[in-house]
Amino acid sequence: MVSLLKMVGVHKRNQLTPKCQKLYSYATQMIKKAKRCGSRKTNFKDRLRAAENLTDSYLAEKFSNKMTASVSLFTRLQLRETNKSSHGHRFTIDEKMLSLSLYKRSPKCYRLLSKLFSLPSKRTLNTILTSVSIRTGICPHVINILKENVKKLKPAERYCSILFDEVCLSSGLQYTPGVDEIDGFVDIGSFKSQELADHALVFMIRGIKKKFKQPVAYSFCQATHQNRLVQQNYYLQINGDYRDDVYEVEIVKNGISERVKIVYLFDVPHLMKCIRNNLLNKDLNFTIDGVKRTAKWDHLIQLYKEDSEIPDSKMLPRLTDCHILPHKITKMKVKCATQVFSQRVSAVLNFLADKNIINSSAVDTAVLLLFFDKLFDSFNGSFDKIVEGKIFRTAVKKNSVHHKLWADSLKVLSSMIFVGKTRSRLVFQQLRIG
Repeated sequence: MVSLLKMVGVHKRNQLTPKCQKLYSYATQMIKKAKRCGSRKTNFKDRLRAAENLTDSYLAEKFSNKMTASVSLFTRLQLRETNKSSHGHRFTIDEKMLSLSLYKRSPKCYRLLSKLFSLPSKRTLNTILTSVSIRTGICPHVINILKENVKKLKPAERYCSILFDEVCLSSGLQYTPGVDEIDGFVDIGSFKSQELADHALVFMIRGIKKKFKQPVAYSFCQATHQNRLVQQNYYLQINGDYRDDVYEVEIVKNGISERVKIVYLFDVPHLMKCIRNNLLNKDLNFTIDGVKRTAKWDHLIQLYKEDSEIPDSKMLPRLTDCHILPHKITKMKVKCATQVFSQRVSAVLNFLADKNIINSSAVDTAVLLLFFDKLFDSFNGSFDKIVEGKIFRTAVKKNSVHHKLWADSLKVLSSMIFVGKTRSRLVFQQLRIG
């Protein structure tokens, strides 16, 4: 309290008058009281801050056992980063990987989530991706991770299918500074040529019983090299053997090796599209119920022209120029093929041919359309209920009608041969059945 005495120019309290001494005592008490209040205030702030931190951590720990690991991680992230500025956010590697999985699922949805929650920016996620180098060919890191995860699955859940598909690319070269390479050439991992790539080929594993999917390999190729690339990427690199149109791989279990066949399947809608594309410039000879028949695309053109003479009374309103006229057909559209190979088109074509309104030989084409309509329905059913009289568009059962249809269809398919339309350039191409 010496500072108060110095302010009035004295050194001791007894130098003050009686009234000043009373005022000095009162001021001293007020100063001590103010210090005590300040100390209590500081302690209260510290306790309040500690309580707030304890509340966040307590809530996170209390409910973490009731949430999945991803939800718990996301909740902790929001509790920690919500009140920070956009430049002050800091994220752990687990939080970045969680955000990256959301971004890969739907970039558009991730942009909306970024406005609602505190999440890493797109630039941060791209930085993570550039640090991971996945080269062409089979990725050993992905295979090793799959091996570890497969150990946790039940035996029935380990069955999977190997899918591969291509996508067209625009040919061009691009320099990648990170790896000091020029991309754009044919590259399948095992070798790289100086030819420009115009397709990308991707291999993916997808579970049959358990829902999971994982790309395992990719390559850049040309359209003329696709068969060779499939053989090298799929058949050679998995150390399998090719015997009698059947791929086999060797599985080692408990020290005992066993050879297991790999059943290869094709996408049914795309097979329909390929049949249609071949039928545009070739005739199809086939045998069904012991009768040899010839299907022609010209019959469908006659049907379409006859049906289009009265626009307001069309029997086949769904058919357009993009379905029938060869120069207008979109060959990559599966829908345009399946709508032609239908029971309704077959019925109308058969009726007009029977009444000699169009060429009577169009009956053969009508039989082919009905055959493929039934076959397509048998591969496209997912429920038991029969809709619109489509008995084959139902789920396959042990004693269902599908099995007899498939057995009969194999005989018909094996008899199919595409024949060139012009006598001077006959082309014979038999439909191959695996």
